Amino acid sequence: MALATYAAEVLADGPIGYWRLGEATVSAPAADASGHGNDGTYSTGGITLGHPGFHGGDTAALFDGTTGRIVVPNSATNNPPRITMEAKVRWDGPTGLQQRILEKESYAGTTQYGLSVNPDAKVRVELRMNDGSSTPHVVAADSTGVVALGAETHVVATYDGLAIRIYLNGILDSATPINTTAIDIDTKWPHTPPDDPEVALAIGDRMGMIPVGSTIHRTFYGLIDEVAIFATALSRKRILAHYQAQLPKNPVQDNGKDPPKDPPKDFHKDPPKDFHKDPPKDFHKDPPKDFHKDPPKDIPKDVFENHGFPHGGPGPVFGGGGGGGQPFVLGGAQGAHGAGGAGGGRADDAARAQLTEAYRHILSALGQLASAGLLDHAGHAMSQQLAAAYQQLTAGQN
Repeated sequence: MALATYAAEVLADGPIGYWRLGEATVSAPAADASGHGNDGTYSTGGITLGHPGFHGGDTAALFDGTTGRIVVPNSATNNPPRITMEAKVRWDGPTGLQQRILEKESYAGTTQYGLSVNPDAKVRVELRMNDGSSTPHVVAADSTGVVALGAETHVVATYDGLAIRIYLNGILDSATPINTTAIDIDTKWPHTPPDDPEVALAIGDRMGMIPVGSTIHRTFYGLIDEVAIFATALSRKRILAHYQAQLPKNPVQDNGKDPPKDPPKDFHKDPPKDFHKDPPKDFHKDPPKDFHKDPPKDIPKDVFENHGFPHGGPGPVFGGGGGGGQPFVLGGAQGAHGAGGAGGGRADDAARAQLTEAYRHILSALGQLASAGLLDHAGHAMSQQLAAAYQQLTAGQN
């Protein structure tokens, strides 16, 4: 289980199922914390409980990539017309098969809704449309980014009737249009018999074998924790709030102690020679031509000039007024879009889109570093500043 603040954010959005996977033994039910009674049953093999959870929480479930799964019976509440699927995972590598984080089938071998990791580490979402077709109409979308290998990734996928959106570590990774008019997900409620195992929800695998009659499972390989399903497509703001809830609110005090008043001598008084006195020639004196002098062609030049990238420009997003600025430090009195220092400006729509994309990639990378424990206090503070600016930049977007 994760931190209590994380669970509080999840519960605030009214999940239809929330499995924290903190049980001590597989003989206990996989308890549904949502209040809807969708408890699951652990398989007797293939799952090891009691592994440390993420971000100082309690425990998570380790799936062996071969046979383990949790089965949640079909019910009225786990047949939503729109959906958000959420989990925290540590992916331990490919098995040559698509590994299920969760999947519910409309019948053996056909997905109703599912969230998986492909062998190439990309996230896959599959949904069966309730469009009246005589044959199953299953749509799919893959992420652009990948889950971390051997470290935590917070994975969320939403469907609002029109598009599938995938989020990695709180940041929108991709949006795939599915329909031009809203269409619900197929439902198996009411269903006879109501607890038909063929249409049960599985966590860590799927119920049916592919092909039918096969003995090959699609089991997840690694840790799964904090699995939640919602009957609506959560907003970008709420998904980011879930992810950030597990991080320390005041990063400079996340170890319970204030940082020392005097920084280490070898940093301020005696910095490494190759940084202050002798910076790498290709950075200060001879920066890469394609970044400072010739920005990538697919990113409008005014993005760099108007938003304070290190080569100059007084824009407010990354640096303060004046040439140079400080990379990754918010500055400028007007926030993400205002004038900031003298000469700052607001990019046109194309530049804004490119800047949004740049933010998304940076925040995704920072999220993976945080998950791997590679960010210090300053890094966490920087990440939160960037996330706040990203929210301003994308204000009003879904």
